[in-house]
Amino acid sequence: MIIGIHHLGLAVPSLDRAAAFYRAAYGLAERRRFPLADGEAERALLGLSRADGRAALLAGPNMHLELMAFVGAPAPTREERAPSAGGIGHFCAQGPDMGPLATRLRAAGARFDAEPTDLGADILYAYPRDPDGNLLEIESVSGTAEREGPWFAHVSLSTPDLDRAVRFWEAFTGVGARRGPRLGPHPKIDRLTGLDGAEVSGAWLRLPNAQLELWQYHVPETRMPDTPRPFDAPGWNHLAFEVGDVPAERVRLEGLGMRFRGEPLVGEAATVAYGEDPDGNIVELMAFREAARELSIAALPDPGVVSRVEAARAGARAA
Repeated sequence: MIIGIHHLGLAVPSLDRAAAFYRAAYGLAERRRFPLADGEAERALLGLSRADGRAALLAGPNMHLELMAFVGAPAPTREERAPSAGGIGHFCAQGPDMGPLATRLRAAGARFDAEPTDLGADILYAYPRDPDGNLLEIESVSGTAEREGPWFAHVSLSTPDLDRAVRFWEAFTGVGARRGPRLGPHPKIDRLTGLDGAEVSGAWLRLPNAQLELWQYHVPETRMPDTPRPFDAPGWNHLAFEVGDVPAERVRLEGLGMRFRGEPLVGEAATVAYGEDPDGNIVELMAFREAARELSIAALPDPGVVSRVEAARAGARAA
């Protein structure tokens, strides 16, 4: 059973700087810091010749971020990932009012290349970047004053084959996708993304605690990198799902064609396994031991916030 999206993983050059930014920008609570082990099993799971470093797990109302700084990691590049590039793209945080949310990110050190804009609905959007150049998204959603925000709304993947991605992730999660119309070209989309003549199709799967967003850009075309991105290279590097039983889920997902790395690793806090989706994105499965249940999705302050917000928006549209 897939319980929900537990965390999105980010490799960073400086753990202290990244943790300070995400705490200040989003009000995340640092749950724990821990060393990254450099054992043979860890190197096999991550595909690295050296896997040691430090990590921090940060908690929001309904999801986590995992920040990792690896010893001997590749140096950051000057080239920043475009929204249309294939792979893990960003996470989106929502709040009831764009002004305070954008102000908070700017004060923490985020860069805005374009001002927030609407796309003809009741939501304002912006794509800022964190101090290391990683793409982020923030949205303001009217009628959600039950929380001051921000909360995690979704994690976004860009794929060269939306139909294939939808089939896989529907089978993976057991959740049906909501497909959107093809968007663009439109000046507002170009301003938001920094692209020229962008055209894109999307789909969304609502899990219990957050949504999984899938995009395929038609102009410019979404393409996966020619060579797999090293796990320790700075940037978004994996998406983790909390599950009820890692070995059982591994067997089920292998039946869907998912490729796994090595054998599940049994640790003091959790059992974990790493695999790859059809586009090569690294996906982690994790099941917590009873002594570490405080790190689970169920222990977060408000795991159901996205479902409540979406239900409220649907009711407002129906009215």
